[in-house]
Amino acid sequence: MRLRRWCKRLLLGALSAGSGAIIAACYGPMDDGYGSGQWEVAQGRVVSSAQQPVMGLQICARFYQAANACTTTGSDGYYLLESDQAGWQEAQDQGFELVVRDVDGAENGEYAGKDISVAAGLQLPVSMDITVEPLAR
Repeated sequence: MRLRRWCKRLLLGALSAGSGAIIAACYGPMDDGYGSGQWEVAQGRVVSSAQQPVMGLQICARFYQAANACTTTGSDGYYLLESDQAGWQEAQDQGFELVVRDVDGAENGEYAGKDISVAAGLQLPVSMDITVEPLAR
């Protein structure tokens, strides 16, 4: 009798634990809970060809229809690119362009820009480390 009750509870627990994954798969990502309405699209680190972190580069997700989303690399070269739900969904369905530009001039060194195509259907956020080349003087 107790074994039967234990099995029922185990089955019920397993079924309810899987429901969150099913909801996420059907309806897309959930908000971060802070009301920001932002979803992570891409993350990673930008380094120079000498493998040193590059600060102050602008990283943008260029969508085909939704508004572009941009951020700037920190002192450690890391970036986290977030978008609204429309941009996230478009990135998932159609892919996007990841655009890297040096917008601070010579302040942190001058680097060549880079455009990277990101395919549709990838698990978001995409983790992408990027190497940039210094501009020749």
